[in-house]
Amino acid sequence: MPRVSYDRAQVSVALYLAAQLVDAAQDLANVPAGHLHHRFLGWTR
Repeated sequence: MPRVSYDRAQVSVALYLAAQLVDAAQDLANVPAGHLHHRFLGWTR
């Protein structure tokens, strides 16, 4: 499988992961929101 680089599409990846964060938060209601945010979007800082 070819390796894909998103180095020029960081905003697109962040938006995609933010949507995944919303889904995960609904499925993992017992996990603190800050933990999920760090897991999904911590790299954007």
